Amino acid sequence: MRKKVRPDTLRSITPKIQTGHGLLYLTISYKVKGKPFEIIANFGKPTHGEGKATPCLKAWAEGLTRVISAGIQHGVPAEVLIEELKGLSCEHQVADPHYQTFIKSPVEAIYHAVKEFHNV
Repeated sequence: MRKKVRPDTLRSITPKIQTGHGLLYLTISYKVKGKPFEIIANFGKPTHGEGKATPCLKAWAEGLTRVISAGIQHGVPAEVLIEELKGLSCEHQVADPHYQTFIKSPVEAIYHAVKEFHNV
């Protein structure tokens, strides 16, 4: 598979998602409307006493979103990649009224956000 060329500019959205490790800011960039091209994860500071996003977790989340982006840019449909993230959990879970569910892990937060904005 050949890698798709990244244009100089992309449109993007950045939903803020509460996780058990603090706020996750997930930037989802689009080359074509409704088709993610690049996904970048960043953690904010923890709030409400939940677990802290350690440097290791931050690096892990960045690495995961780089791999997802590489898959998309090489022709793997985003829905195939993100479906693998559904249901993965860790010890720090939080209720999320927006998604009307528990966010079981930062990985599952990525699943929920990309699924919601995949067809914008």
